[in-house]
Amino acid sequence: MGKFSVRRGDKVIGEATIKLDPTKKPKRVDVSFTEGKHKRQTVLGIYEIDSDAFRVCVARPGDERPAEFSAKGRERSYSHRLQAREEVRGNTSIHLQPIS
Repeated sequence: MGKFSVRRGDKVIGEATIKLDPTKKPKRVDVSFTEGKHKRQTVLGIYEIDSDAFRVCVARPGDERPAEFSAKGRERSYSHRLQAREEVRGNTSIHLQPIS
């Protein structure tokens, strides 16, 4: 289990713990928010890692886990492809940014 924060500029707008299950097909991610707008809510999703890119698709809080990496026709899921741009080894932080 890990932790992450969501920032808008220098302001933290959300924090969560993240649990990965790489044994499932597709691989699963559960995000449990501890601070911010979605505090005490969990979102379910799927993920894959390809080279230095992290692809994730998550449902909205309370919705079922997506079965595929597509938000098309699914108003209640978000699909993103992110790339690590900097890794800070001291606290194992990875800064992600959207890529096309």
